[in-house]
Amino acid sequence: MYNYSAETKYSDKIPKSMLENESSEIKIFCKKNVILHIESESKTTGIILDGTAFLISINRNGEESILDYYEKGDIFGNRFCPQNIVNLYDVIARNDCEVLLFQNDLYHNSTDINNFLNDLTIKNIQRTHMHIDILSQRSIREKIIKYLQYNVLLQKKNNIILPMSLSELAGYLAIDRSAMMRELKKLNNENIIISKGQKITLL
Repeated sequence: MYNYSAETKYSDKIPKSMLENESSEIKIFCKKNVILHIESESKTTGIILDGTAFLISINRNGEESILDYYEKGDIFGNRFCPQNIVNLYDVIARNDCEVLLFQNDLYHNSTDINNFLNDLTIKNIQRTHMHIDILSQRSIREKIIKYLQYNVLLQKKNNIILPMSLSELAGYLAIDRSAMMRELKKLNNENIIISKGQKITLL
């Protein structure tokens, strides 16, 4: 949810030595493609250059949940996922994506690369803590309101556009979609929000 200028390609912000390194490559992924399957032995890290993607957790019953949402400039890989033997993690393209993939040994390549990657890692930590804060709310209503409040801060206005569909939002908030829709209706009726699809105003 960290927005970068649309006027310049994000690759312009990446150190030239990183783009030209033999362990780096830029790939294009179509909607719903698996960008990266993350496991404990995975040594690949990625940066979203354009498009959006989800980090999906798959439990041993094959059930999926959305752990993270990536936009332009976000970093992902096994360094940022908990290591266990129960869940599998996939980074899935939400729409067509351009992604820089590189091997983890690139972290030790140069000061410029390390500083750049450290900045992205800090944003990753902030985004993760934001998601934890949202999920830690005790009710569906409070999860929704907390999520909307964060988006008001990020988009710098009260009338926001959700960066994902309502079905995706239910997965991101770890709540039943029908229950979420009922709560959104109540929030509208109580004049706490005005919503029309993905367009929501927090009053």
